Amino acid sequence: MRRRVPPAFALAAGLAMLCGVASAQPAAPPAALASPAAVAACPIDVLAVLPLHGDGITTPYAAFLASPRAAGLASGTLWINTSLGPFHVPFAQRMVAGDPYTSGNDPIVFALPAASTVQNVFVDTLEGIAPCPGVAPWVPTYSGLLLPAVRRAVTAAAKTTEAPASATPIANPGIVCHVPDVDARALKVEPVISAPDLRGGKVVVRVHLGIDSAIRSVEVDDPNSPVRYYNTRALIAARHSVFATAMVNCRPVESDYLFTAVFQ
Repeated sequence: MRRRVPPAFALAAGLAMLCGVASAQPAAPPAALASPAAVAACPIDVLAVLPLHGDGITTPYAAFLASPRAAGLASGTLWINTSLGPFHVPFAQRMVAGDPYTSGNDPIVFALPAASTVQNVFVDTLEGIAPCPGVAPWVPTYSGLLLPAVRRAVTAAAKTTEAPASATPIANPGIVCHVPDVDARALKVEPVISAPDLRGGKVVVRVHLGIDSAIRSVEVDDPNSPVRYYNTRALIAARHSVFATAMVNCRPVESDYLFTAVFQ
């Protein structure tokens, strides 16, 4: 299955694999997606979502869009999953930052109830483009992937924004996004280091993700594997990687992710 590389992943530094390779895959069978050509037609992700100062009743947020292809303008809808349920925020003709993502001066500003916790945010539809066949939602753990220059740019832009738009709750549970089911996936994979005097091998780590994509637990999927020496290193690499949990009916759910560390 072809996955687009999220902008935040492209911004992460220090991903050289040294002597080993780490990868990850969903624990469940992959969901059916559209063709790679259709995926390439909709390369817009949510680069960052920053909380702004609220009044205790609502909390405003600034969302920034980016594309791995080129800068431009886009219209569509943000789908925002929170602890209080999903919300919609329409936007029109907002700037989409392009590589190298060093500018972000046109955030989409929206307000949510202060009691809510944001779980993930993604672009559901775009004007003039068919519905995105793949969903790459922003999750809170994305923030740590931004390079300092990008973090400074979006933080500065977020401080000089317009009044926030009210996010509209999605009261009808029958309303779903265009791609309701998405597998858990890796946003940043921590490298592993092999021991030069030992033969190679593979360790599979089962990573349990919470609704907010935080790592709840990690364990070696086969503790009796012939490369037990590498188990600890594989567990450390899994804990330092960043994942997005699976989505079912457009909502994040707890899920297991199989993280594979290959020692060479």
